[in-house]
Amino acid sequence: MVPTEHRTSLRVGWSSQVLMATEARRPSNSNASVGSPLRTSDNRSKQSPKAEPLWKTWDHLSLKHGEHATVYHTNGDKYRGQYEGNMKCGQGTLLFKNGDKYEGEFREDMQSGFGTHWTNVQGKLILQYRGSFWQGRRHGHGIFAYKDGGKYDGEWQNGKRHGEGRMNYTDGTVYEGMWENGKRHGAGTLFLANGDVYQGDYALDLKDGPGTFFYVSKKKR
Repeated sequence: MVPTEHRTSLRVGWSSQVLMATEARRPSNSNASVGSPLRTSDNRSKQSPKAEPLWKTWDHLSLKHGEHATVYHTNGDKYRGQYEGNMKCGQGTLLFKNGDKYEGEFREDMQSGFGTHWTNVQGKLILQYRGSFWQGRRHGHGIFAYKDGGKYDGEWQNGKRHGEGRMNYTDGTVYEGMWENGKRHGAGTLFLANGDVYQGDYALDLKDGPGTFFYVSKKKR
C-alpha cells in the first residue's frame, strides 16, 4: 500500500501535467481569458440589397401619369385625358357605356371641379348640366336642364338642389328661393304664369307658415 503522503504528491503532480497539456493545446491569444469564447474576425463581405421583383417594376411602369390617349375600362366606359398616380386627375373627357358624356375636371378618379354633362337621347347628345361637381355629383353652383323642358339655375349639394336657386317650370311658373334636399324649403317667391305671385315660407315643397298671395289677375291681395 502506498503511504498517504505519496498518494497526495502523485495527485498534485498528475494535475500539474494535465494543466500544462491543456495550456499547450489552447491557441495563443494574449487577450483571451480562460473559459471565454474565442473571437474570430468576420471577413465575409456585406450582401448587396435584394433586387426588386420584376413584377413590381412592371407594375410601376404601368401606372398612368400625365396625358393619355383613350383608356378603355372594363365596365365599357372610355376616358381620354390627364392622370396622376394612376387616377384620372386634371382635364379629361369621359364617355359612358350608355352614351352619356362628361367633359371637364377630374380629381382622385372622379368628376370634381367645373364640368359639362351631356345625356344620350336616342343617339343624340343633349346638354343636361353645366357647373360644379364634387366626387362625381353635382355640388356647388350649376344649371340643369330637365327632359320636360324645365330648368334649374342655382346651388347643389350631393346631387340635389340645395341652397338658393331659381326653377323655371314648363307651364311658365317660376320659383325663386331656398331649397333643401331637392325640395322648396324656406323663404321663396312663386311667380305663376297668369301673373299671380306668392311670397312666403315653404316646407318640403309646400307653402307652410306666413306668406302673402298677390292675385294680380283679379287685382286682389
